[in-house]
Amino acid sequence: RVHTVGSDAEDRQNFDEAEPALARAEALEPDHPATLAARAGLAQHQGDAAAAAAAARRAVALHPADSDAQLRLARALSQQGDFDGALAALQAAPGLAADPALAAQIGDTLVDAGRLDAALDQYRAVAARWPDHHPVLSAMAFLLPQATDVAGRPKPEQRDIALAPFDAALARPADVSMWQAAIAAANGLGDGQRLLDWAARAEAQTGLMPAWRVARLTGLRLLGRHGEALAEARAEQARFPAEGAFANHRAWLALHQRQFAEAEQAALAASRLIPHEQTAWAVLATTWRVQDDPRADWLLDHDRLVMTEDLQVPPGWASLPAFLADLKQVLE
Repeated sequence: RVHTVGSDAEDRQNFDEAEPALARAEALEPDHPATLAARAGLAQHQGDAAAAAAAARRAVALHPADSDAQLRLARALSQQGDFDGALAALQAAPGLAADPALAAQIGDTLVDAGRLDAALDQYRAVAARWPDHHPVLSAMAFLLPQATDVAGRPKPEQRDIALAPFDAALARPADVSMWQAAIAAANGLGDGQRLLDWAARAEAQTGLMPAWRVARLTGLRLLGRHGEALAEARAEQARFPAEGAFANHRAWLALHQRQFAEAEQAALAASRLIPHEQTAWAVLATTWRVQDDPRADWLLDHDRLVMTEDLQVPPGWASLPAFLADLKQVLE
């Protein structure tokens, strides 16, 4: 079970624990699929694409039917910039014809290579064969607005086209993961009305869950219904006191309504529940700054915390100007 311990530690991103556990696994069962998977995954997390590819390539050679190993190999090769090698590995995978994850990874690799229209064609083919494979529906939703035949259309029309595959999927009985994927896509594309509609339908089908109420609050915010959203955020925070997302929403909405005392109280609650999420800290800093509270300078600490970093082109965008143009629209 040593290889499992190493893999579990890697999943928790506890690399100091993962490395010695993995070394023990390699001494005992060097060719076990889980050992090779853990070595490839750890190397990937550490940014060593060559080591990740080597471990994955050995796993594929020893266990050619291991689809996860094929995926790891393709991702490692893509990380090295060897897109042709990644595509060749995927196309040679014995399970390609029956595995939507492998087929979708071809699209992901084409995106990484900047071949967006080809990627979209691949995603469409995967969605046609596996219409309930929501990862490919998500990939399509974020890629479609950049496609040659969609990019020039008005923003609302782009959103409708991008989210149409989810509309079709949700017309059938859908499980929680499909609803979550659809709502994440609508959120990412800024479609407030769909968020409201889909959150209500998800709750009707699957029962009350914090995620559906968070989606509703986000939809109200996107539609500019801030007063209504603040009233609901107060009620939901009382209903789900352990869920930091509601305190986060309440903090932002209270600040927007210039309810500074309430914004501070909610932001402090959120910062305790989800300390690594930045919204609460940003609300605190802004609330204190507009009130000339010296704690703003202490929290922001520009001399120590503000730095300059070069932006890299994220997956899904062909160029940095294209990404910055989309980022500008989101931030505005």
